[in-house]
Formats: sequence, C-alpha cells, structure tokens
Amino acid sequence: MPRYRYTSRGPQRRRRGPLAALLAVALGLGLHAAACSSDARATDTCRRIESARCAKAAACPTQFPDFAARFGTVASCQKFYDIQCGRGVQDAVKEPSKSELESCVKAINDSCPAALAPETVCTFLTANEPPPPPPDTGAPEAAAEAATDAPAGDAD
Repeated sequence: MPRYRYTSRGPQRRRRGPLAALLAVALGLGLHAAACSSDARATDTCRRIESARCAKAAACPTQFPDFAARFGTVASCQKFYDIQCGRGVQDAVKEPSKSELESCVKAINDSCPAALAPETVCTFLTANEPPPPPPDTGAPEAAAEAATDAPAGDAD
C-alpha cells in the first residue's frame, strides 16, 4: 500500500529520494560481486601451461594417442582447460615468477615428454608439496621381535 503525506494541497504520494535508489543499486551490486568472488589461485598460470600443453599434445601422437578422440582440436582442448583453470591450482603449486613461467611454457613447447609431465620441467608445480614420508624400515617391530626371541638369562 503506498504511503501518503498530507499537505495543504491534500494527500500526495511520498517519493523516495534518488539516494535511496542509489543505495539499493549499490547494495545489489555489492552482494552480486561477493557471491561471484573466488579463492582460486594462479588461474593465469594454469591457463598458460595448459594452453601450451594442448598445442604440443596435438603434435605428439606417441605421448597423447587419444588426443583427437578426447578433445578434437587444439582450440577445444584449450577451451576445456580455460574453464577448468578457473578453479585455480592445487596448494602444492607455488606461484611462479614471470621467468619461471616463461621457461616452463618454452620447455613444454619444445618437448613432448615435458607436455606429458610438466612437473618434470616446471618445478614450481610441486614446490609446496610436503616431503614424502620416510620409508618404513620396520625398526620398532624388529626391536620388539628381537626382545622376545632373545634367550632368557641363564639360571645357574
């Protein structure tokens, strides 16, 4: 129901000021921007690497025998990874410097094996991975077994 104010000319509809409309628009845009934000990291890095891999994969049938069946064309492969990289990279990936990224992309462009396994030439892809656990030598179990297998003292 509209609100009215009474003046000397009779009831008139109250008008909301332009400030109220501006605030409503700003609030709506602010909520929209917050809803669309992302915590994705290094999306551009991911896109550059995957774009280079797609281009090289098409020229490497030995390493990528099913490339055409999976992606069709280089452009469709690049589009697929453009969308996938919107999620960012894993925590194990360190944000590379510009020279590190350029070196990585060049290595992928120059080598089919590098395109297949870019972490071998782009060390920043695994720089933040935790170290592997030490190999299980079974030392505690071996010590426990030795203690139970040892002869009990001589009862002379």
